[in-house]
Amino acid sequence: MAGIREIAKQAGVSISTVSYALNGSAKVSEPTRIRIKEYADRLGYTPKLAARTLKGNKTNIIGVYISGFQGEFYGELLDGMQHRLELLGYDMMVSSGNRTQKFLSEKLFDGAIILDNKFQDNDLKKVLTQGNKVVVLDREVSHENARTVLLDNASGSKEAVEYLLSQNQENYYIISGPRGNYDVETRLQAAIETFEKSGKTFKILDGDFTEQSGYEAAKKIIAEVKDKTVGVYSLNDDEAIGFYRYARRHHILLEPQFKIVGFDNNHSADFLYPILPSISYRKHLWGEQAAETLIDLIESKPSAKNQTIKTALSFRK
Repeated sequence: MAGIREIAKQAGVSISTVSYALNGSAKVSEPTRIRIKEYADRLGYTPKLAARTLKGNKTNIIGVYISGFQGEFYGELLDGMQHRLELLGYDMMVSSGNRTQKFLSEKLFDGAIILDNKFQDNDLKKVLTQGNKVVVLDREVSHENARTVLLDNASGSKEAVEYLLSQNQENYYIISGPRGNYDVETRLQAAIETFEKSGKTFKILDGDFTEQSGYEAAKKIIAEVKDKTVGVYSLNDDEAIGFYRYARRHHILLEPQFKIVGFDNNHSADFLYPILPSISYRKHLWGEQAAETLIDLIESKPSAKNQTIKTALSFRK
């Protein structure tokens, strides 16, 4: 691949003239710019990202940090981000892992959207102090260079538990998620408060937002309750799907003994029977709002404000 030195040699001009032409400087005439651009295209020249960053202090690339790629959760969310960023003239690069955090510190991204609890608070504080613009989806942050776009986890969790309580079950369980996760902690705290306010007793079983953890929770719950009726609040749909899988594999009819509520309203739960009520929110909108808020923050617009994504209990038809 050719560099600007070879372009200069072919065009019979100086390296600085090539640089001015390719960077849109007024120091070269339009005919010269067109001629140099033709040589650059013919030789397959592509400017290096680092060089472009140094020249214009802008890459038009947004970094998106997520904790992993498993499950269907991220699909709609990332699609919403990509859709909005494309309309606003930006590309995005999705990554998972600590080593890619340096891309933000090295200014290879114009900003970042973070939904990754492996991105530690201290590391976040560091990149914000460096002047990087960040939108966070998984924790509360107060900094001039950061905005939050968070789910209304507490409201959704409260509604899920209130629905279970309305079913007048004899036993209640919560299948939790990975501790230290913002969504897990806010959902769990709201659920605990709602159960305690009702005066009903309940048990909390550990989970990790996977089907397998829901499967293991079902094994424990079904062994404990015998013939008693049960209300189960799963802090995400994947765990609830695991509960259904265990019941199906062991030929256990869920209705009318078990009432289960999930969170996320994933499409993969559409084929479950009995239907799985779940706390729903618009993932695509969440992604769009995160992207638009970040670009507003980068461009110093007054519309760059913290946002909350509403949730509501949904019953599949």
